[in-house]
Amino acid sequence: MLREILAEGQKLTDAALERLIPPVTEPPASIHLAMRHSVFAGGKRIRPILCMEAGRMIAGSLPDGIEEVGAALEMLHTYSLIHDDLPALDNDDLRRGRPTCHKVFGEALAILAGDALQTQAYEVLSRVRCSAEARVRMIEEIARGTGTVDGMIGGQVVDLARGVAIALGPQVFREKLPGWEDRDDKWMFPRSVIDEMARKAGATLTIYPIHGTEAPFRNYFTYMMKSYRGLAPDELPSWAAEILDRFDHETFSPQMLVDLALEGCIIFAKPKAA
Repeated sequence: MLREILAEGQKLTDAALERLIPPVTEPPASIHLAMRHSVFAGGKRIRPILCMEAGRMIAGSLPDGIEEVGAALEMLHTYSLIHDDLPALDNDDLRRGRPTCHKVFGEALAILAGDALQTQAYEVLSRVRCSAEARVRMIEEIARGTGTVDGMIGGQVVDLARGVAIALGPQVFREKLPGWEDRDDKWMFPRSVIDEMARKAGATLTIYPIHGTEAPFRNYFTYMMKSYRGLAPDELPSWAAEILDRFDHETFSPQMLVDLALEGCIIFAKPKAA
């Protein structure tokens, strides 16, 4: 089952990326060649799959157009990798066994390829086939997830700061950036931020159109809990029972459902208790 889900997600994502990224025959050819070099470098498409499965978890099937949201997330992920690999950051020569973008095309074009993938991602998101409210909310969540405050770029800054701390020594580092250590443990690593962003994007796309019909989500959550944990409804752990009970006594806004969907995705991703 899992292999089929992964294979389907990879196939849908690759087809969307092929369709959405300009071909190498489109001028200026060099930038499109560089973008495609990194995007089609053998990635597992985990973030798009997380996005799609978050949508499936709520709707019961893949929502229309969700593969384009997944493709946009993969563009953002790839942009971050291209820039991570640059000499000014991680200075990596290989990525997934292939020469990194800047080793093949030079640093200047690699920077522009990353920039182009980021802007292309938001262009794709602006055209997703869903309500305007859902589309704006998705773009907001993704922009926040890639930003500086508890986001991907902020995590990259933390990585850089840690390198500086090692080079300068802890005492000098504390003198130059007082209070940094108090913030450090609040930051998430860049990749985990993208994973959360992917799940939330899929949940947002799915929940907003079905707002007012919370019952399917409740039923699917119950089904997932029973099948994943092998539990009967009366055997659910307290945290799961509390979530389900809320559906019987509360009215949910779309954003509350998004938050619950994200919580559900995280719960299902956890290993079973021994």
